[in-house]
Amino acid sequence: MAANAGIRVVNSVSKKVTLLVVGDQDLSLLAGHEKSTKHRKAEELISTGHPIRIIGEAEFISLAGQ
Repeated sequence: MAANAGIRVVNSVSKKVTLLVVGDQDLSLLAGHEKSTKHRKAEELISTGHPIRIIGEAEFISLAGQ
């Protein structure tokens, strides 16, 4: 869906990422954390000044017009 909307999709969070879409998480898979590793990495980059927007899956679907 993201690729069809013209977004370049990658598998990891880095300084090149500008948008992270997070889905509902299965807390049993997060090793005691409330957020995924990618979510935490994005927040870390944001705290150092990188312009990454974090949105939920439902918001993304709405924005993508699906």
